[in-house]
Amino acid sequence: MNLCSRGLTSEQVAADMHVGVSTAKTYLARAIRKLGASSRGQAVALWTGASEGER
Repeated sequence: MNLCSRGLTSEQVAADMHVGVSTAKTYLARAIRKLGASSRGQAVALWTGASEGER
């Protein structure tokens, strides 16, 4: 989610993680589901709020 919060596309996330695009999309979909979000944007908002609360 850190990469998504920086505004990276799925293709850019995949390149940064050195995995295929479909693998990156699967990872992102699982993270979105685990956060209980219904969209990538909502997941980033939840993730950012969670990160700030832990500092």
